Amino acid sequence: MSKPVIFSLRPEPDSLEDAAFLQAMGLAALALPMMSIQPDTDGLKDAFADILARPKAELVCTSKQAARFLSKADIPVKNRRVWCVGNGTKQVLADAAFLDLVAAGGDARSLIEKITASHKNNRQRDGQHYLWLCGADIAVDIVAGLAGAPCSVTRHTLYKAMPNRDKSVDFQKAVAAGQMVAVCAMSERSLQLFSDWLALHYPAFPATDVTVFVPSPALVAAANKLGLNANAPPEISRPALLEHIRNWAETGPR
Repeated sequence: MSKPVIFSLRPEPDSLEDAAFLQAMGLAALALPMMSIQPDTDGLKDAFADILARPKAELVCTSKQAARFLSKADIPVKNRRVWCVGNGTKQVLADAAFLDLVAAGGDARSLIEKITASHKNNRQRDGQHYLWLCGADIAVDIVAGLAGAPCSVTRHTLYKAMPNRDKSVDFQKAVAAGQMVAVCAMSERSLQLFSDWLALHYPAFPATDVTVFVPSPALVAAANKLGLNANAPPEISRPALLEHIRNWAETGPR
């Protein structure tokens, strides 16, 4: 059996980092970003002005992209509490010397649960206002998710994720050669775009023939709803996901 090829669907630079990590393990891995990130200049300006205007507001980041923009903000914000969707987002801000970071389980639903629990466990937090920093396209609405909690949320769009329409010569070669194909993703948005991309460019290629690796049970469920064959490691983290992919490739994909 030929060596499987693993494609990372995450935006750059994350997809390139994933591919390099897997290549260092001796695997055939390439970047296949399903979107490119473009800053929303007006959105960034409005968000940073609102952060300054609301010194007691806590921040919510639902992507590494949002965290990267926040980490580069030229405003006094590093002492502010930031609720992060997962450890990857948290690490971006930790590297930028942010001091008060809380990470959820790697998906927006777990983040909603964590924030909601913080109110149930401490009623003094009731009335807390959150500034949600995100992209234009979302899979889970944090405002709606926290509607039942005793708090308020303002959403700020920092960037736009433009879908990748490139057919990908590398993917085409892998399919033509009959190689096993796997992809890894870290968001529902990437999964949806991949499903659409596959249907557009490779309508005759069965989606279930692609092994999809995601970091959490919630994303497995999201992938399965799209008709994709997904699985996740026992631990919710990027390192665990990449190690899970390596084990799959080395023990013989089935």
